[in-house]
Amino acid sequence: MYTLIDYLKSYKDISLKDVKWNIVDNLYMSLLVYSKIEPFKGKISFEELGNLILESTADIQKMYMAKVNKEIMSFLKDSIRYKDLIFSNYIYEVNDKTQFGAFTVKFNKTKIVAFQGSDGTMIGWCENLRLGYSYPTYTQTQALDYLNKVIKDSDKYVYVVGHSKGGNLAMSSCLDLDEDKFKKVKEVVNFDGPGFLAKEFTSPQFARLKTKLINVLPDDSYVGVLLYNDAKTIYIKTKIKGIGLHFQNNWEVFGSTLVPSKLSKRGNDLHNITTIGLEELKQEEVERTIELMVKNIVDRYDNLVYISFKKVLTTINNLNKDNVVISKVFLKMLSIIFSCSEIGSRIKKITKKDK
Repeated sequence: MYTLIDYLKSYKDISLKDVKWNIVDNLYMSLLVYSKIEPFKGKISFEELGNLILESTADIQKMYMAKVNKEIMSFLKDSIRYKDLIFSNYIYEVNDKTQFGAFTVKFNKTKIVAFQGSDGTMIGWCENLRLGYSYPTYTQTQALDYLNKVIKDSDKYVYVVGHSKGGNLAMSSCLDLDEDKFKKVKEVVNFDGPGFLAKEFTSPQFARLKTKLINVLPDDSYVGVLLYNDAKTIYIKTKIKGIGLHFQNNWEVFGSTLVPSKLSKRGNDLHNITTIGLEELKQEEVERTIELMVKNIVDRYDNLVYISFKKVLTTINNLNKDNVVISKVFLKMLSIIFSCSEIGSRIKKITKKDK
């Protein structure tokens, strides 16, 4: 059983001339953008980026992706494969409106734009919840602005990639991208990011996006199955079970390809409850439920605090104890997501009690 880490160790000294840029390289870019470093506008090499990551004194103990990146860079900084990559326009912003991160990578005639997913900050969780009723979110507008700025007339081939919320940002930024710039996009790769609400899904913009979109989801996906998205989808075998399978360093790799699988029953159930299930509710009820959950998370945590899935769900569980009515659709959705955990069992009990 091999993973992204094994790929990077095996291919780090194999040049891009010998083995062309591939989907596993894009997968790595979707992970690398989670690095915890200071924003920069200028151009730096892969080695210089590696030094910034390794020398960073930021507290990353609660930031899983940033920790993985630091571990990877300890053996990859001097890589032959990535030595010609030039990084620029790294942005990281977190405040009471958004948690947004992105960078641009260039080599030869190829450009990769990678968007960061949620990094565990409280505002990131609130953004994710709001995808259930709102488009565009504040962060989705930021992603579109960023993409419009970094795609230049001289660009030939552009890949737009992202993981989790970053995958959704990769899609949403291309959904409304100027036509001339969209023509330069070769591929949009969504690594286990949630889809769209029905209105955006049935729009001409999504039909255009679909011609260049590839979804890559773990076989027991918790995130990429959320909401609507029927573009080409590849399901990947995963190294572990539980919520950790969402992280791309646990997906199975063989050579320069991802090992295919099929979607689990739970993943399919979760997709149905966040599409057909949401359609059964009034828009006002969906918005009320989500903002109620957001308010109670905000009341308990500061925007910059890093909070876990467990704390988010405990907050929702506490709402029920306070006799606050939470939509049964959302309770069922959460019970499916966390069906392997103690929290999932608690939510199932809440659902049964409220029937």
